[in-house]
Amino acid sequence: MWPQGFTFVRDPVARFISGYTEVEWRYGAEPANEAQRRQGPVFQKRFKHARGTPERFREFVAGLVEGEMQTFSEMFHIKPQVVRMVGPLGGQPMVVGRLEDFPRSWRALQAHLDIPPDARAEFDFSLCRHETSNDPFGTAEAARAALKADPDLQVALCAILLPDFLAYGYALPEACENNTELRALADLSRHWIPTDAEDLA
Repeated sequence: MWPQGFTFVRDPVARFISGYTEVEWRYGAEPANEAQRRQGPVFQKRFKHARGTPERFREFVAGLVEGEMQTFSEMFHIKPQVVRMVGPLGGQPMVVGRLEDFPRSWRALQAHLDIPPDARAEFDFSLCRHETSNDPFGTAEAARAALKADPDLQVALCAILLPDFLAYGYALPEACENNTELRALADLSRHWIPTDAEDLA
């Protein structure tokens, strides 16, 4: 049976860091559209610290927690992945593959779609390279350093990404798992976070 939709997800924190790098790149490079041209200077001015520093990442997460970042159009790069299950395909069957085990999930998806074995193909990862893949501004490295050094920052980020952790079954980082308030929030949230996606096996 063909599914109504499918998607691939990844570890929520790893994806957030990748999305953060994308946001910094888009507002730091030559503007590609009118929104970037208009919003870029405003985005840059809201930070006290330089791009590519752990302090800048902390400011970024704090801005999200305080609701100060949502007006920037490029924030869609860090939206929770679960919106794919409650957006245009909401309420319809969804199968999910995982980036951490992409080759296996890709093969399983082709089988799930009843693609004949002789028509199946391996995925060409060279098609996925992007200018941000090599961390051009050191933003991903800085984000990982900030999180490693600050358990409270981990908890703040987990609160933002909690829907993805619950929807896709990723384990919370230790600092988040041990936080009583976050665990209570997770227990409450399980009642409304969609968890009926089918894992590609």
